[in-house]
Amino acid sequence: ETPLVFAARHHVSGAQGVISLDVRLGGSTGGALVTLGGLELSINNQGALLLRGAALVWSAEEAERGVKPQTPPGHCFADRAWHSIALAWSGRDVWVSCDGAVALAAQLSTQMQLPGMGRAQEIRDDHPRAEPAEVKFGPIHAIIDNLRMGISPPKVT
Repeated sequence: ETPLVFAARHHVSGAQGVISLDVRLGGSTGGALVTLGGLELSINNQGALLLRGAALVWSAEEAERGVKPQTPPGHCFADRAWHSIALAWSGRDVWVSCDGAVALAAQLSTQMQLPGMGRAQEIRDDHPRAEPAEVKFGPIHAIIDNLRMGISPPKVT
């Protein structure tokens, strides 16, 4: 239930990346699953996946609903079984899959912004600089296993 936060610096890039994990909900309430680069992947109380963020490009109808499902509905968590979830992006495209099938797809207004750590003299520089990007898991009442992050997203089928 307490969010886990750490620097994303060595795991994913703004140009492309994937975060995949196995999830089993522990209660009837949803919550934030993964937050990164201004995007939030969450699960609502009905077990549907939601993708939110100011960087997403939406039509007026999609903005009203808050999600852009590719296969309606995105009720991945209707049961209390384990499910494999992946949040992936490449360039301006972002998609979420549940158990290997694309459940949500959207487009970013710009490539995801994930500033990295300072290098060489930047580390010792006292001037204000951009903070490195962080990835946050939770808060959600769930069990998370097999967390994997990388820079090569799976191909969309």
